[in-house]
Amino acid sequence: MGVLTGLLYACLGVFAAGWYFNKWSGNFSLLLFVLSLVTFGYWLAERFYFAPQRRRAVVAFEAQDAARREQLARQGITRVDDAKRAAEAGVTAISVSNHGGNNLDGTPAPIRALPAIADAVGDHVEILLDGGIRRGSDVVKALALGARAVMIGRAYLWGLAANGQAGVENVLDIVRGGIDSALLALGRSSIDELTPEDLLIPDGFSRALGCETSKRAEPASPT
Repeated sequence: MGVLTGLLYACLGVFAAGWYFNKWSGNFSLLLFVLSLVTFGYWLAERFYFAPQRRRAVVAFEAQDAARREQLARQGITRVDDAKRAAEAGVTAISVSNHGGNNLDGTPAPIRALPAIADAVGDHVEILLDGGIRRGSDVVKALALGARAVMIGRAYLWGLAANGQAGVENVLDIVRGGIDSALLALGRSSIDELTPEDLLIPDGFSRALGCETSKRAEPASPT
C-alpha cells in the first residue's frame, strides 16, 4: 500500500511539474496522466475492495481454525470414569464403543454401557453410540438411552459392497424407514421425545463400568 501510494503521488507530481514548466511535450504529459489514472484506480481497488476481501478471508479462516481446534471427539469409551476424564480433558464428543469386540471379545455391548455414561457426562459432551446398529429400531433404542447420534458401522459397508453408492443410499433409506416405523409404533412424533421409559429394559441389562459404586463380581462359591 505504501509503495503504491508513493508511486501515485510521484506520477501526479511529475505530471504537474511537467505541465507547469512546459518542459515536456504534450504526448509525454498525456502518458504520465494516463499512468497516474491507472495507478490511482489500482490504489482505489486495493484500498476499498482487495484489502477488505483479504481481511474478511483471514478472519473467516481464523474462526474456522478455532472451531476445528475446539472440536475433539474421543473414540472407544465404555467406562464411566474414562468418560469423565475425557470430558475434563475438554473433548466435545465421545463415542461409546468396544471397537466391535476386536480388542477384547468379552466386553459388554456398547448399548449396555450407554445409559450410565449418558447419565454421567451427557450434559457436558455429545454422546455417540458406535456398534450394534443394524436397523432403524436400534437407532431409536440408542437415542432413547441417551445417545445424541449413532454410527451405523458395518451396515453401510454391506450396501457399498453390494451396489456401490446406490447400495449405501439404500441402506440409509432402510434405516430411516425403520426409525419412522419405530417412532410411529411408540406414538412419538420426533426423536426428541424419546425417553428410557419407551423401552422395556431387562433387569441387569445396563453395565455401569468404572463407577465408584460398582463392584467386581464375586467368584462363585464351590458346591
